[in-house]
Amino acid sequence: MTRPSPGRPLAEAIAAEKFVEIYGQAPELTTWAPGRVNLIGDHTDTSEGFVLPVALGLGVGIALRPLAASRARLRSLDSGGVWEGRWGRTVGTSGWERYPQAVASSLLQEGYDPPGCEALIASDLPMEEGLGSSAALQVAFARGLLGLLGKEMDPVHIAQVCQRAESEYVGVRCGIMDPFCSSVGRHPMAIFIDTRSLEHRFLGLPSACRVAVVASGVSRDLATSPYNQRRREVESASRHLGLPNLRDLPASGAEGLINTLPSPERQRARHVFSENARVLDAVQALETGDPVRLGRLMNESHVSLRDDFQASCHELDLLTSILRGHPGCHGARLTGAGFGGAAVCLVEAGRAEQVLSEALSEYARNIAGESPPVLALIPHP
Repeated sequence: MTRPSPGRPLAEAIAAEKFVEIYGQAPELTTWAPGRVNLIGDHTDTSEGFVLPVALGLGVGIALRPLAASRARLRSLDSGGVWEGRWGRTVGTSGWERYPQAVASSLLQEGYDPPGCEALIASDLPMEEGLGSSAALQVAFARGLLGLLGKEMDPVHIAQVCQRAESEYVGVRCGIMDPFCSSVGRHPMAIFIDTRSLEHRFLGLPSACRVAVVASGVSRDLATSPYNQRRREVESASRHLGLPNLRDLPASGAEGLINTLPSPERQRARHVFSENARVLDAVQALETGDPVRLGRLMNESHVSLRDDFQASCHELDLLTSILRGHPGCHGARLTGAGFGGAAVCLVEAGRAEQVLSEALSEYARNIAGESPPVLALIPHP
């Protein structure tokens, strides 16, 4: 396996090495962006709420060299696919190639002239697991195109460009959390983000714990999941209440207002309101070094996502329940948008290997399948 030079992520090193093997010359530049795991605060960023993700040490690396005009030739090592075309204001309807095209379209909208390029994409970030893989691809590609132009852009602005790319051009009406964490985050720190003001601050994880990310074995594509429908239901709840966003629900009297809503808007609003409060409580738990409190909040978050937001599935419910039942685990929840993907749990550092081995073996027995992989363990032991 290729080993990156010190300070260079593995996926970026692989992209650079394979570029030389495939094209017979070195790339002009390489870029990288991380995926993320969200500790708590899902389906709140679309209402300008609060989130608490962690940038992963896994991500997407891209090697690039310029081509004439706006001609592009993109190759993905993971899919083996190749896309050739010209940048424009429309993108394809399916596949990984939508995301680089969308970034170029979003940069065009910003007034930039995306350069033609030959690019090779490598990743050590699991796809379709709810770990921000599309955001990492877009952020890395935005950095690459800007690098070829010799331009610099503030990381927060890059996140906004990539959010628009996925929302307007890919068709997934995502919030800012994923591209923001990918562009601004610092592994292995948690980053608390106010997605309205975009104010943010970094927080250390509990020193006596590990954050483990575990696959459920259920992959999903947000573009074909109920994700956009949930977004519409949240917006409908806001309109019913005469609010710009559910973020604007008053702390006093929110429950009464929520109870005036029809179903399913009532349940969606209850999740968003309670999840925002849980994020703020989780920040306090990190600041005071209280992993037990943080774990309890993670458990409550999963119940809310399962019952009020209906973003879970049988496998995620089973996996998180088994993890929570282990005495070495403080809390477990689905992470990301849900509808499949991964779970995140907070486990005691000295018992992490035992907790994960026993819990995942039990999960495999219950689903009559293989034990799912641990996708990430933060910080590394």
